[in-house]
Amino acid sequence: MKVDCKNKTISKPAGEYTPAGRITLDELVEYIDIFQKEIKETPAKVAVEQWKTSGFQAQHLEKLLYSIIVKFGEGHRIYGKWRDYYKQNAYQVNQHLKDAYNSAAADTARALKSIRKVKGLGGQSYSTKVMRFFDSHYVILDSILRRELRLSSADYGQFKDDCKGIAAAIGKTPSEVESGIFAWVQILNPKQRKKRWKKYV
Repeated sequence: MKVDCKNKTISKPAGEYTPAGRITLDELVEYIDIFQKEIKETPAKVAVEQWKTSGFQAQHLEKLLYSIIVKFGEGHRIYGKWRDYYKQNAYQVNQHLKDAYNSAAADTARALKSIRKVKGLGGQSYSTKVMRFFDSHYVILDSILRRELRLSSADYGQFKDDCKGIAAAIGKTPSEVESGIFAWVQILNPKQRKKRWKKYV
């Protein structure tokens, strides 16, 4: 991905399923709006806020994980596989997530390492989904974005910085910028099967 600050554009290379493309920052704002219409963010935001205001009590853990993994991330299979583990190890899982939340602002590596200690959240896709709701300066770099932007897991820091720079230019958060890029990539896919994205083609 290339950000041209002078011309206020974002360019992407050809991905596995999408052609090379370019959009303006104004168009990105439109994609952010599309994402927010189509993807359920509120349940996860509410669950994290309840967990935080409770003093990070483990009784809120199941709702938090379900909201992020299933309601937002649509990871029904992942949650189904690890649901019993989350219940049986609630205290330990809660401690890992609490450490990640408290580390988020100062230490990205430590925060992600803590999340990845939790089964089902070990990969970059879901560990960064959790971080997105812990701190809006974090972005998701899932398999779709890695594949279509030709990025690797090692490019997370650069992608995060790019989103931060774009966010400052358009008055949005880095996580909102990433969500707009995600929507753009989904809509750009000529073989897209999901109706939520196909209707914007």
